[in-house]
Amino acid sequence: MSMFVKTKNKSKGGVSIPSNESSAGLSDIPGQDQRIADRKAQLQKDGVLIGDSMAGKSYDTINAEIKRRQWDEFEKNDMPYILNYADTITSGEYTERAVDQAREGVDRGFNLAQQSQQMRDTGMGIGLSDMQKTDRASDMSRNKTAALIDAENNARLAATDRENALLAGSMLPKAGG
Repeated sequence: MSMFVKTKNKSKGGVSIPSNESSAGLSDIPGQDQRIADRKAQLQKDGVLIGDSMAGKSYDTINAEIKRRQWDEFEKNDMPYILNYADTITSGEYTERAVDQAREGVDRGFNLAQQSQQMRDTGMGIGLSDMQKTDRASDMSRNKTAALIDAENNARLAATDRENALLAGSMLPKAGG
């Protein structure tokens, strides 16, 4: 089987020029012309091909038609997904979840510290007076409140940064640079 395409040649000044009767030998494949015609018809039906509508139009007009079709396709297929994604990100759900996690972490940490302090006091046989217990509870409460405020603020700030990074389409920032 020959790998060359059969074409009629026209001689022009000693140079052989193949005629344009087949598309690079594709018509030699049985049924290929019909498949190409069917595919072209489907693409034109879908609005992907401009077809023969380019006759007499300037490059700018054709380019505008192409851009309009691309925009229409983007608006139909991609825009709803993007808007839903943006709504999900900016709903505040993830920010509140981060704040709740920070709050739970601080609560858990201070509860463990308080239990540890009580176990240490009991293990060492230390008996605190009521005034010392009240003073210690007051200090613990004050420190816990400050830690809660700090953790919540940091969680909100980090969540806002994450939302902005996701909306901008960038990757989340890496720790340390």
